[in-house]
Formats: sequence, structure tokens, C-alpha cells
Amino acid sequence: MNPVGYELLLLSAAIGLLAIYRWMHSRREHLDPSVSARKVHDRVRADWVEAMTRTPANGILAVQTLRNSVMAASFLASTAALALAGTMAFSSEVDRLSTAWHRAHGLAMATELFPLKVFLLMSAFFGAFLLCSLSIRLYNHAGYAVAVQDRGEVVARYINRAGHLYGNGLRVFYLAFPVVAWLFDATMMLAAMIGVLWIRWQLDTAEFPAD
Repeated sequence: MNPVGYELLLLSAAIGLLAIYRWMHSRREHLDPSVSARKVHDRVRADWVEAMTRTPANGILAVQTLRNSVMAASFLASTAALALAGTMAFSSEVDRLSTAWHRAHGLAMATELFPLKVFLLMSAFFGAFLLCSLSIRLYNHAGYAVAVQDRGEVVARYINRAGHLYGNGLRVFYLAFPVVAWLFDATMMLAAMIGVLWIRWQLDTAEFPAD
């Protein structure tokens, strides 16, 4: 099999593994929501909002907690933006290093696929940046609404949506690692995807029951 066909085959296998994982997790979440970290976190955040809005003295604590969430999302957004800029600026250097790696290890290289690799890498970083920036926007809205009485339900929706966006941004950011591995070897890309899916399993599984 030629190098292009071989690498595309392994890419299809990696995408297939990701799709199978998403299907398995969605089915497991549907059958037993208590095992879903997202469902449990939604419940915890809603309970937190209820506790904060019930007692006005908790206003400072609420704002500080939201600030911590904004800082976490800002850090990931900044990291993704820097990685995106670095990929754009040093794409030619990455091509040179990738070629040198293949030659040093006697590996066939599908040079025609290099633009696709760079595009996928940039897409992962941009997707993570976009999702985290949207998360920051919602956390800011929640910061204003949390001080308003009888707005607990609205605040909970803001915070849960922001949490979903941040979590998705983190998951998209992790997908950049298989693409980086693909720059050196398609087999490494498939192994990296398996590793990322294991990490996602840890993130998506609840550490404690919803009740």
C-alpha cells in the first residue's frame, strides 16, 4: 500500500475509534446518567447556585468562584491561541522536522498529506480557543446575574452552559495530540488517539454519584 493510502487508512481508524467512543458514552449516559460526569457536574453547579443565591453573604464567595472559572477558561484559550499562532508561524519548520524524522527512521512519508495535518492541527487549536472564549462570555454574564435575587435558575443555566463549553474546549484541545503525533508517524497518531480516548473516559466518568 502506498504511503498516502496507509496514512488515510489509519486516520479513518482513529476517527472511527472516536466515533465509537462517542456512541458508547452517549449510550451509557442515556442508560445510567449517574455515571456521566457532565450530568453530575450540572447537578453540583445547580446546587451551588442555589446555595449562593439563598444567602446574600455568599456574594463574595460566588464572585471569587466564578473568577476562578474565568481564569481557567482564559488560560486554556490563551494556550490554544499561542499554539495556533505557533503552528501558523512555524509550519515550514515543522515540515522540515517531520521530513528529517521520517528519513532518520527509514519511514515512508506522504508529503501530499502535510497540508491536511497542519489544517487539522490548526482546527483543533482554533476550536479550543473558540469554545473557551464562549465559556468566558457566559461566566461573565453569570457574574452579573448571580447578585440578582430570584435569578438562580438563569445563573445555573449560564454556568452549566459555560461548563459544557469549557469541557468541550478541553476535549478538542486534547485532539491536537494525535495530530502532532501524525506529523511523525501515522501509527503514533493511532496510539495517541487511543491514549486521548482513555483520558476522555476519565473525564467523562463521574467520580461520585449524582445523589
